[in-house]
Amino acid sequence: MVVSPLLIRVRTILTDSESQRDLMKKMVGRCQEESRSKPMDEDQQLSMETQKPDMGFGEATQ
Repeated sequence: MVVSPLLIRVRTILTDSESQRDLMKKMVGRCQEESRSKPMDEDQQLSMETQKPDMGFGEATQ
């Protein structure tokens, strides 16, 4: 069985906590960049936040 270098790299990232932290920072940074490039309206953001806790039970309780 041939182990690809990518798999080895992933395995070392998982075992090494320092590189894992760096990877997390990169992922978070990338997510923040994407959100900056696509600005969301405050109303849209507010509606998304209010929809999350209400999982369709609000209508049933009324």
